[in-house]
Formats: sequence, C-alpha cells, structure tokens
Amino acid sequence: MEYSQKKYLLISPDFPPPNIGGSKVWLLNLVKNSGFKFDVLTCVKSPKFDEVLSGGSKIYRSSYVSNSSEPSKIQLIKTYTYICYWILRNLKIKKYEAVLVNPGVIGNGLVIILSKLLNFKIIVAGHGEEITVPLYKKNLKNFIKKHFMIFTYKKADGFFVVCDFCKRLLISFGVSENIISVIPSCINPDKIKKIVSKKLKRNNIISVGRLIERKGFHFLCKAVISLKTNIQDLRLDIVGDGPYFKICQKIINDNKAGDYIKLHGEISDEKLATLYGESDLFVLAHTMLDNGDTEGCPTVFSEAMANSLPVIGGSGAGADTAIVDNYNGYIVNSKNIDELSSSIKKILLDENLHKKMVLNGKLKLSKDHNPKINGKIFGSFIERISKK
Repeated sequence: MEYSQKKYLLISPDFPPPNIGGSKVWLLNLVKNSGFKFDVLTCVKSPKFDEVLSGGSKIYRSSYVSNSSEPSKIQLIKTYTYICYWILRNLKIKKYEAVLVNPGVIGNGLVIILSKLLNFKIIVAGHGEEITVPLYKKNLKNFIKKHFMIFTYKKADGFFVVCDFCKRLLISFGVSENIISVIPSCINPDKIKKIVSKKLKRNNIISVGRLIERKGFHFLCKAVISLKTNIQDLRLDIVGDGPYFKICQKIINDNKAGDYIKLHGEISDEKLATLYGESDLFVLAHTMLDNGDTEGCPTVFSEAMANSLPVIGGSGAGADTAIVDNYNGYIVNSKNIDELSSSIKKILLDENLHKKMVLNGKLKLSKDHNPKINGKIFGSFIERISKK
C-alpha cells in the first residue's frame, strides 16, 4: 500500500501486539488500512512480540503509559500527565494533521481541552461501556465523570465509533451527528485460517470472550442445559478466561453438564480455528449491567461470520451493528433464558434457516466488516475532520 505523506498521532494505552482484544484489533485494522502514516503513543510491549506497523508509521512505547488492565489511580495520573507532556513536547515538531485519542473518558477529555488551548484537531475513539458507565452508574465519581465527559466531548472535532449504539449515546448528550463515523469491527485475518464453505452438520455452539458478568456466559450455560433434553447431541464450547470461569464451572458441575459444556480457557489461534470449524452457531449472551457496563460491537461476531456461523447476541448494546435480527442471527434479551434458548433452537433445528443465515452473514461481512474497505472509510473520515 502507498501511504500519503500526511501523518496522524494516535494515543492509545492499548495497542497490539499481542493482536488480541476487540478494540485493539479494530484500531490496528483501521490504522493499517487507512492509507496514512501514524505515530502511535502507547504502553510497553513484551519483547517476545514483534511490532505491527510499517510504511513510515512509528510506535512510541513508554513505561509512563499504563494499559487499561485495572491500572491504579497513580498509574492513571502518570499516564494522563505523560500524554499531555508528550503532546506539548512533540506537536509542533511532528506537525500532525490531527490527534486521535483512546485513553478513556478522562484521558480523552484532558486532550480535548489541550486541543482547544493549542489549536489542533482532536478526534476521539468512542466505546460504549466507557460512555454508559458514567451515564448510568449512580455515585459521586461517575456524576463528576459524566459531566466532565459531556462538557469536553461536545468540544471534540470528531468521533469514530464501532457501533450505532455508541453513536446514539453521543448524540443523546449533544454531540453532532455530522462528526461521528460508525466503523464496524473487522475480522482479524491472522485468526481466520480458513473460511469453511461446507461443514459436517452438528449441533455445536461456540462462544468466545473474557469470562466477565456482562458477557453472559452464565446465561448461555443455563440456556444450553435447558435445551439438552430437546437436542440430544447439543454441545457448547466456551473459549476464554476471567472471573466468571468459576461461576460457569459451578453451573456446569451442579447440573452434571460436563459431558457437553466445556470451558477451554485461553487457547491458541490454531485450536480456536478448529473449534470454529466444528461449530454450527456462535452465541455471545451479553447484556447491560445495572451500572451501565456493556458491550459495544464485539469483534467476535465478525470472526464468527467469517467462519460460516449464524450469530446470536444480546440486547441493550451495540450488537445491531453486526447482527441484523432474523437475517444473519438474532438479538435477544440474554437474561431471559427461555428467549435465548428458543433462538438457539430455531437456528439449530431449521436447516434452511441456518443456511440462509450463514449466507447472509457472509454478505454482511463483505459489505460492512472488510478491513480494507473500513480502513479507507476511516482514512477519508479523519482527513475530512482534519480539514475542517
């Protein structure tokens, strides 16, 4: 790819490698396929991984920048201070067309304020859960965070977001629709070893993600257990680790479901590709928690479609960007086990419906989740915003 001579700065505490995690995969795909050069300010990486950018782009890794994996208050203060210092030190020297930020609501807001003082274009990466928690969680900390977010976000020059849900949230508190670009999650080509065109029909379900409350793996286990009497050869494979691993394991043990529900933990890409190939349906039973914690549009939906699977996701978040209800899957109230079970049953037991949803998923993938196409959309958007 030929790159424009224009250069942008991306500030993101999380950035590959490793090339895992939906938002990191999304960012990397956009940057690599934008047609522009980027400097990326991010956290340090493990020496066992190689860098991921070329073509005149450069990654600046600093021990002063902490990733988003439960940083302490001291680490956050250090991160925000260093980001502002780095901008002040480098902005005029590097002559960036615009600065793109992704360090969360407080970090984003601080750089937005700095952009108004120093007169540079600022474009924000918006994520659903970063917005919903300040909006919906009722305590003093989030009350302050909410009003800081609303005050600063309305001053940003542009937003790029992964789902329509996030766009609707931004519009709800006054951000102009004209400066928001929805760019859906894209498949990670390195994880899709082979797009399966013909499969041996089974009744295998796969679910992938970090085992945390909002992703609803405990709901999915209960739904599969309730369906076992109707679908004798039903099987569920759950890939991932996290605090809800033990909770799901208890549900499995209590219901003597270990023969047909397996928790794999973290596995290799090769093993994951094998499980995708052996599966007939992908389900992520996510939901919005009472404190506003929720999903955006998980990248695993596009990975599942790339592996010829219909997809079921939860309501109350951004699944509708990837799943068109009754077209390539279903969007359900995951807390309602009967509703979740019924949707699974419909897809697995109706061969014609299953085939239709597989085909529609491939069409949806090629239209809305292609990394090269979406990268160009991203490039055009940030160029438009930087020229305003």
